[in-house]
Amino acid sequence: MTEEEKKLNESDLSEEKDTETGPGKRNKFLKIGKIFLLIGVIVAQGIAAYAIIKNNYPDIKETIDGLSEKGGVYYKVDNIIINPAHSDGERYLILSLAFEMNNSNDVATADKMSVEIIDRVNSHLIQKSAIELSSIEQREVIKEELKNEVNDLLEKKAVRNLFITKYVIQ
Repeated sequence: MTEEEKKLNESDLSEEKDTETGPGKRNKFLKIGKIFLLIGVIVAQGIAAYAIIKNNYPDIKETIDGLSEKGGVYYKVDNIIINPAHSDGERYLILSLAFEMNNSNDVATADKMSVEIIDRVNSHLIQKSAIELSSIEQREVIKEELKNEVNDLLEKKAVRNLFITKYVIQ
């Protein structure tokens, strides 16, 4: 064989080896790439979860602590009298409420702030018309609004639920 034939045979053999190892290497690289991508996604999710928990920890802790006491404790406000908006004093609402609180500390705080709570409830409801106050569909909305008002006043999510124990509109 001449030297040129030997070189051609050697180059053919080296090309065959490259083609055999080339796709194998590529498949191996893709497998490793997928593993690193999966690890990257898991790490990113862990970092995002940590950031969310870190930013919202006080709210999460309050919620968890509040759920630990079953049945809750109640703070009652009796006989709030309200003149609805645009009624010219001819209509009134007598209202009694019971707030289901997270724990007894929240009830003690609400008891100390009873005047502010009654004022906040009164200020909110005098803006409603007699038609809004007498609408049964609006009661759930009013309950949620009052719950949010008291939670804002107490500066935490102390109220789990609000119950209307008396609701008389004339």
